[in-house]
Amino acid sequence: MQNVKLVRIEYWLEKPEVGVHFMGSSLHTNNQLRRAHCWFPCVDFGLQRCCYDLEFTVDSKYVAVSNGTLLCQVITKDDPSSKTYVYCVNIPVAAEFITLAVGPFEVLPDPHNGVVSHMCMPSNLSKLQCTVSFFHTVFSYYEEYLAATFPFGSYKQVFIDSETALSSTCVGASMSIFSSQLLYDERVIDQVISTRIKLANALAQQWFGIYITAETANDGWLLDGLAGFLTDCFIKRFLGNNEARYRRYKANEAVCKVDVDGATALSLSGAAAELYGTQAIGVLGKIRSWKAVAILQMLEKQMGPESFRKVV
Repeated sequence: MQNVKLVRIEYWLEKPEVGVHFMGSSLHTNNQLRRAHCWFPCVDFGLQRCCYDLEFTVDSKYVAVSNGTLLCQVITKDDPSSKTYVYCVNIPVAAEFITLAVGPFEVLPDPHNGVVSHMCMPSNLSKLQCTVSFFHTVFSYYEEYLAATFPFGSYKQVFIDSETALSSTCVGASMSIFSSQLLYDERVIDQVISTRIKLANALAQQWFGIYITAETANDGWLLDGLAGFLTDCFIKRFLGNNEARYRRYKANEAVCKVDVDGATALSLSGAAAELYGTQAIGVLGKIRSWKAVAILQMLEKQMGPESFRKVV
Protein backbone atom coordinates (compact mmCIF):
# COMPACT_ATOMS: atom_id res chain seq x y z
CA MET A 1 0.00 0.00 0.00
CA GLN A 2 3.00 2.31 -0.20
CA ASN A 3 2.95 5.32 -2.52
CA VAL A 4 -0.83 5.09 -2.88
CA LYS A 5 -2.62 8.40 -3.27
CA LEU A 6 -6.30 8.84 -2.58
CA VAL A 7 -8.09 11.00 -5.13
CA ARG A 8 -11.46 12.44 -4.16
CA ILE A 9 -13.70 13.69 -6.96
CA GLU A 10 -16.85 15.68 -6.25
CA TYR A 11 -19.27 15.72 -9.15
CA TRP A 12 -22.93 16.10 -10.07
CA LEU A 13 -25.11 15.39 -13.07
CA GLU A 14 -27.27 17.87 -14.91
CA LYS A 15 -29.87 16.45 -17.29
CA PRO A 16 -27.97 13.25 -18.14
CA GLU A 17 -28.87 11.83 -21.53
CA VAL A 18 -27.11 8.45 -21.40
CA GLY A 19 -25.90 6.08 -18.72
CA VAL A 20 -28.52 6.94 -16.10
CA HIS A 21 -32.23 7.31 -16.84
CA PHE A 22 -35.06 8.85 -14.82
CA MET A 23 -38.73 8.09 -15.38
CA GLY A 24 -41.43 9.06 -12.91
CA SER A 25 -40.53 7.63 -9.50
CA SER A 26 -37.77 5.32 -10.73
CA LEU A 27 -34.16 5.47 -11.88
CA HIS A 28 -31.94 2.91 -13.54
CA THR A 29 -28.58 2.77 -15.27
CA ASN A 30 -27.45 1.19 -18.52
CA ASN A 31 -23.66 1.10 -18.72
CA GLN A 32 -22.96 -1.10 -21.71
CA LEU A 33 -20.85 0.37 -24.51
CA ARG A 34 -18.79 2.79 -22.40
CA ARG A 35 -21.67 4.63 -20.73
CA ALA A 36 -20.56 4.18 -17.12
CA HIS A 37 -18.41 7.33 -17.20
CA CYS A 38 -21.54 9.29 -18.14
CA TRP A 39 -22.82 9.01 -14.56
CA PHE A 40 -19.80 8.39 -12.31
CA PRO A 41 -16.03 9.01 -12.59
CA CYS A 42 -14.25 5.83 -13.66
CA VAL A 43 -11.87 4.20 -16.10
CA ASP A 44 -14.57 3.03 -18.48
CA PHE A 45 -12.67 0.24 -20.19
CA GLY A 46 -13.66 -3.41 -20.02
CA LEU A 47 -10.17 -4.70 -19.28
CA GLN A 48 -9.74 -2.42 -16.23
CA ARG A 49 -11.30 -3.88 -13.07
CA CYS A 50 -11.44 -2.90 -9.42
CA CYS A 51 -13.47 -3.33 -6.23
CA TYR A 52 -16.12 -0.82 -5.19
CA ASP A 53 -17.71 0.60 -2.05
CA LEU A 54 -21.05 2.10 -3.02
CA GLU A 55 -23.41 4.33 -1.04
CA PHE A 56 -26.74 5.65 -2.32
CA THR A 57 -28.99 8.00 -0.38
CA VAL A 58 -32.62 7.98 -1.49
CA ASP A 59 -36.05 8.85 -0.15
CA SER A 60 -36.99 6.40 2.60
CA LYS A 61 -39.96 5.08 0.57
CA TYR A 62 -37.61 3.95 -2.23
CA VAL A 63 -35.28 0.98 -2.52
CA ALA A 64 -31.79 1.41 -4.01
CA VAL A 65 -30.53 -1.81 -5.61
CA SER A 66 -26.90 -2.06 -6.67
CA ASN A 67 -23.98 -4.43 -6.99
CA GLY A 68 -22.33 -6.65 -4.43
CA THR A 69 -23.41 -7.32 -0.88
CA LEU A 70 -25.79 -4.98 0.94
CA LEU A 71 -23.92 -4.20 4.14
CA CYS A 72 -26.49 -1.98 5.83
CA GLN A 73 -29.29 0.54 5.50
CA VAL A 74 -28.77 3.75 7.44
CA ILE A 75 -31.37 6.30 8.52
CA THR A 76 -29.84 9.42 10.07
CA LYS A 77 -31.42 11.49 12.83
CA ASP A 78 -30.70 14.65 10.87
CA ASP A 79 -32.83 13.55 7.92
CA PRO A 80 -35.24 10.70 8.79
CA SER A 81 -36.99 11.08 5.43
CA SER A 82 -33.99 9.60 3.59
CA LYS A 83 -32.16 6.29 3.76
CA THR A 84 -28.61 5.32 2.72
CA TYR A 85 -27.90 1.92 1.18
CA VAL A 86 -24.32 0.71 1.54
CA TYR A 87 -23.01 -1.95 -0.85
CA CYS A 88 -19.61 -3.61 -1.16
CA VAL A 89 -18.23 -5.24 -4.31
CA ASN A 90 -15.17 -7.13 -3.08
CA ILE A 91 -14.48 -8.88 -6.40
CA PRO A 92 -12.85 -6.71 -9.09
CA VAL A 93 -15.27 -5.91 -11.92
CA ALA A 94 -15.26 -3.54 -14.87
CA ALA A 95 -17.02 -0.17 -14.52
CA GLU A 96 -19.55 -1.13 -17.20
CA PHE A 97 -20.99 -3.69 -14.78
CA ILE A 98 -21.70 -1.20 -12.00
CA THR A 99 -25.46 -0.73 -12.06
CA LEU A 100 -28.15 0.98 -10.02
CA ALA A 101 -31.93 0.80 -9.87
CA VAL A 102 -34.02 2.98 -7.57
CA GLY A 103 -37.78 2.85 -7.13
CA PRO A 104 -40.64 1.87 -4.82
CA PHE A 105 -39.84 -1.81 -5.39
CA GLU A 106 -41.44 -4.79 -3.75
CA VAL A 107 -38.74 -7.21 -2.61
CA LEU A 108 -39.35 -10.93 -2.99
CA PRO A 109 -36.63 -13.11 -1.39
CA ASP A 110 -36.27 -16.41 -3.20
CA PRO A 111 -37.83 -19.05 -0.92
CA HIS A 112 -35.42 -21.74 -2.18
CA ASN A 113 -32.15 -19.81 -2.25
CA GLY A 114 -31.14 -17.20 0.31
CA VAL A 115 -28.59 -15.66 -2.07
CA VAL A 116 -31.24 -14.57 -4.59
CA SER A 117 -33.77 -11.71 -4.39
CA HIS A 118 -36.34 -10.57 -6.94
CA MET A 119 -37.81 -7.05 -7.17
CA CYS A 120 -40.47 -5.25 -9.14
CA MET A 121 -43.03 -2.46 -8.96
CA PRO A 122 -45.93 -3.20 -6.54
CA SER A 123 -48.45 -3.66 -9.35
CA ASN A 124 -46.42 -6.54 -10.82
CA LEU A 125 -45.82 -8.58 -7.66
CA SER A 126 -48.17 -11.44 -8.56
CA LYS A 127 -46.58 -11.76 -12.01
CA LEU A 128 -43.13 -11.69 -10.45
CA GLN A 129 -43.97 -14.60 -8.16
CA CYS A 130 -45.10 -16.66 -11.13
CA THR A 131 -42.18 -15.67 -13.36
CA VAL A 132 -39.33 -16.48 -10.95
CA SER A 133 -40.80 -19.63 -9.41
CA PHE A 134 -38.42 -21.75 -11.53
CA PHE A 135 -35.28 -19.68 -10.95
CA HIS A 136 -33.75 -21.70 -8.12
CA THR A 137 -33.49 -24.68 -10.48
CA VAL A 138 -31.29 -22.88 -13.02
CA PHE A 139 -29.19 -21.34 -10.23
CA SER A 140 -28.54 -24.75 -8.66
CA TYR A 141 -27.95 -26.36 -12.05
CA TYR A 142 -25.25 -23.87 -13.02
CA GLU A 143 -23.43 -24.35 -9.71
CA GLU A 144 -23.65 -28.12 -10.17
CA TYR A 145 -22.48 -28.08 -13.80
CA LEU A 146 -19.55 -25.75 -13.12
CA ALA A 147 -18.72 -27.36 -9.75
CA ALA A 148 -18.40 -23.82 -8.41
CA THR A 149 -20.53 -21.66 -6.16
CA PHE A 150 -21.95 -18.35 -7.35
CA PRO A 151 -19.00 -15.92 -7.46
CA PHE A 152 -20.78 -13.00 -5.76
CA GLY A 153 -22.35 -12.81 -2.32
CA SER A 154 -25.84 -12.17 -3.64
CA TYR A 155 -27.84 -11.96 -6.86
CA LYS A 156 -30.65 -9.49 -7.49
CA GLN A 157 -33.17 -9.45 -10.34
CA VAL A 158 -34.94 -6.12 -10.79
CA PHE A 159 -37.91 -5.73 -13.14
CA ILE A 160 -38.57 -2.10 -14.08
CA ASP A 161 -41.51 -0.63 -15.99
CA SER A 162 -41.32 -1.41 -19.69
CA GLU A 163 -41.80 2.29 -20.51
CA THR A 164 -38.57 3.01 -18.64
CA ALA A 165 -36.42 0.13 -19.89
CA LEU A 166 -34.14 0.79 -22.87
CA SER A 167 -33.68 -2.94 -23.47
CA SER A 168 -35.19 -6.16 -22.19
CA THR A 169 -32.01 -7.04 -20.26
CA CYS A 170 -29.16 -5.10 -18.67
CA VAL A 171 -26.60 -7.23 -16.86
CA GLY A 172 -24.46 -5.94 -14.00
CA ALA A 173 -22.22 -7.52 -11.39
CA SER A 174 -24.39 -9.63 -9.06
CA MET A 175 -27.60 -8.12 -10.46
CA SER A 176 -29.63 -7.85 -13.64
CA ILE A 177 -32.22 -5.30 -14.68
CA PHE A 178 -35.10 -6.56 -16.83
CA SER A 179 -38.08 -4.99 -18.53
CA SER A 180 -41.42 -5.82 -16.91
CA GLN A 181 -42.53 -7.08 -20.33
CA LEU A 182 -40.77 -10.32 -19.43
CA LEU A 183 -43.14 -10.90 -16.51
CA TYR A 184 -46.09 -13.22 -16.98
CA ASP A 185 -48.88 -14.76 -14.93
CA GLU A 186 -50.16 -18.33 -14.78
CA ARG A 187 -52.58 -17.72 -17.67
CA VAL A 188 -49.74 -17.00 -20.10
CA ILE A 189 -48.07 -19.93 -21.88
CA ASP A 190 -46.29 -18.63 -24.98
CA GLN A 191 -43.97 -16.23 -23.10
CA VAL A 192 -42.72 -18.69 -20.49
CA ILE A 193 -39.89 -20.21 -22.52
CA SER A 194 -38.47 -16.95 -23.90
CA THR A 195 -38.48 -15.29 -20.45
CA ARG A 196 -36.81 -18.23 -18.75
CA ILE A 197 -34.08 -18.30 -21.37
CA LYS A 198 -33.38 -14.57 -20.95
CA LEU A 199 -33.15 -14.92 -17.16
CA ALA A 200 -30.95 -18.01 -17.49
CA ASN A 201 -28.61 -16.27 -19.93
CA ALA A 202 -28.25 -13.21 -17.69
CA LEU A 203 -27.27 -15.50 -14.82
CA ALA A 204 -24.74 -17.35 -17.01
CA GLN A 205 -23.05 -14.03 -17.80
CA GLN A 206 -22.35 -13.55 -14.09
CA TRP A 207 -19.74 -16.32 -14.42
CA PHE A 208 -18.66 -15.73 -18.02
CA GLY A 209 -18.24 -12.06 -18.82
CA ILE A 210 -18.36 -10.41 -15.40
CA TYR A 211 -16.53 -12.68 -12.93
CA ILE A 212 -14.32 -14.25 -15.60
CA THR A 213 -13.20 -11.64 -18.12
CA ALA A 214 -11.31 -11.69 -21.39
CA GLU A 215 -7.57 -11.10 -21.24
CA THR A 216 -7.84 -9.03 -24.41
CA ALA A 217 -10.75 -7.56 -26.35
CA ASN A 218 -10.05 -10.13 -29.02
CA ASP A 219 -11.05 -12.94 -26.64
CA GLY A 220 -14.50 -11.58 -25.81
CA TRP A 221 -16.26 -13.95 -28.20
CA LEU A 222 -15.23 -16.92 -26.05
CA LEU A 223 -17.03 -15.56 -22.99
CA ASP A 224 -20.15 -14.88 -25.07
CA GLY A 225 -19.95 -18.45 -26.29
CA LEU A 226 -19.51 -19.93 -22.81
CA ALA A 227 -22.49 -17.99 -21.44
CA GLY A 228 -24.57 -19.10 -24.41
CA PHE A 229 -23.35 -22.68 -24.08
CA LEU A 230 -24.35 -22.76 -20.42
CA THR A 231 -27.76 -21.36 -21.35
CA ASP A 232 -28.18 -24.07 -23.99
CA CYS A 233 -27.38 -26.69 -21.34
CA PHE A 234 -30.18 -25.26 -19.22
CA ILE A 235 -32.60 -25.37 -22.16
CA LYS A 236 -31.76 -29.00 -22.86
CA ARG A 237 -32.06 -30.01 -19.20
CA PHE A 238 -35.24 -28.18 -18.22
CA LEU A 239 -37.07 -27.21 -21.41
CA GLY A 240 -36.49 -30.40 -23.34
CA ASN A 241 -34.14 -31.80 -25.94
CA ASN A 242 -36.52 -30.94 -28.79
CA GLU A 243 -36.58 -27.27 -27.80
CA ALA A 244 -32.79 -27.18 -27.53
CA ARG A 245 -32.25 -28.86 -30.89
CA TYR A 246 -34.77 -26.66 -32.67
CA ARG A 247 -33.17 -23.48 -31.32
CA ARG A 248 -29.69 -24.72 -32.19
CA TYR A 249 -30.83 -25.62 -35.73
CA LYS A 250 -32.30 -22.13 -36.29
CA ALA A 251 -29.20 -20.49 -34.83
CA ASN A 252 -26.81 -22.52 -37.00
CA GLU A 253 -28.93 -21.78 -40.06
CA ALA A 254 -28.61 -18.04 -39.42
CA VAL A 255 -24.85 -18.34 -38.81
CA CYS A 256 -24.31 -20.20 -42.08
CA LYS A 257 -26.31 -17.65 -44.04
CA VAL A 258 -24.36 -14.71 -42.64
CA ASP A 259 -21.02 -16.48 -43.10
CA VAL A 260 -21.81 -17.07 -46.76
CA ASP A 261 -22.53 -13.35 -47.11
CA GLY A 262 -19.11 -12.48 -45.70
CA ALA A 263 -19.59 -11.93 -41.96
CA THR A 264 -16.60 -10.74 -39.94
CA ALA A 265 -14.58 -13.33 -38.04
CA LEU A 266 -15.03 -13.85 -34.30
CA SER A 267 -11.36 -13.02 -33.75
CA LEU A 268 -10.68 -9.53 -35.04
CA SER A 269 -7.10 -9.08 -33.88
CA GLY A 270 -6.20 -5.47 -33.07
CA ALA A 271 -9.41 -4.16 -34.60
CA ALA A 272 -11.53 -5.57 -31.77
CA ALA A 273 -10.34 -2.96 -29.26
CA GLU A 274 -11.38 -0.16 -31.60
CA LEU A 275 -14.97 -1.45 -31.83
CA TYR A 276 -15.58 -0.89 -28.06
CA GLY A 277 -18.04 -3.77 -27.90
CA THR A 278 -20.28 -2.63 -30.77
CA GLN A 279 -19.64 -5.95 -32.52
CA ALA A 280 -21.78 -7.63 -29.85
CA ILE A 281 -24.97 -5.60 -30.35
CA GLY A 282 -27.83 -5.87 -32.79
CA VAL A 283 -28.69 -8.79 -35.05
CA LEU A 284 -25.09 -9.42 -36.09
CA GLY A 285 -24.08 -9.44 -32.44
CA LYS A 286 -26.67 -12.13 -31.73
CA ILE A 287 -25.43 -14.20 -34.64
CA ARG A 288 -21.87 -13.71 -33.40
CA SER A 289 -22.87 -15.24 -30.06
CA TRP A 290 -24.61 -18.15 -31.81
CA LYS A 291 -21.47 -18.82 -33.82
CA ALA A 292 -19.35 -18.83 -30.65
CA VAL A 293 -21.74 -21.34 -29.05
CA ALA A 294 -21.61 -23.52 -32.17
CA ILE A 295 -17.81 -23.66 -31.97
CA LEU A 296 -17.93 -24.72 -28.31
CA GLN A 297 -20.54 -27.38 -29.05
CA MET A 298 -18.30 -28.76 -31.80
CA LEU A 299 -15.46 -28.86 -29.29
CA GLU A 300 -17.67 -30.63 -26.73
CA LYS A 301 -18.59 -33.23 -29.34
CA GLN A 302 -14.92 -33.89 -30.10
CA MET A 303 -13.84 -34.06 -26.44
CA GLY A 304 -16.93 -35.69 -24.98
CA PRO A 305 -19.36 -34.01 -22.55
CA GLU A 306 -17.53 -34.98 -19.34
CA SER A 307 -14.07 -34.02 -20.56
CA PHE A 308 -15.36 -30.71 -21.85
CA ARG A 309 -17.19 -30.03 -18.61
CA LYS A 310 -13.99 -30.49 -16.61
CA VAL A 311 -12.18 -28.00 -18.84
CA VAL A 312 -14.96 -25.42 -18.42
